[in-house]
Amino acid sequence: MTEYSIGVEFDGKQMDIPTFVPTLTPQELQYLTSMEDGMPIPRSIQQKAIDHALERLRQGQSPFANDGPAHAKRRY
Repeated sequence: MTEYSIGVEFDGKQMDIPTFVPTLTPQELQYLTSMEDGMPIPRSIQQKAIDHALERLRQGQSPFANDGPAHAKRRY
C-alpha cells in the first residue's frame, strides 16, 4: 500500500486527499499501515489530513506530494 485517500468537500467541490501526512503520530501511522479493509479511519487522522490538504491548496499545490491520486486506494 502506498496511500489511502479520503473524499472531502472543500468550497463545494468534492476531492480526494491523502491520509499519510507529516503530522501523524507513530501510533497513527501504525494504525494506517496495519488496518484491514472496512476498518474506519479515526477522526484525528482525518482532521490532520484535512488540515494538511488545506495548507497545500493555500500554497497552490496538490494535496498529494506527487500531484495526483492515481496511486491511491480510496477510503471513506
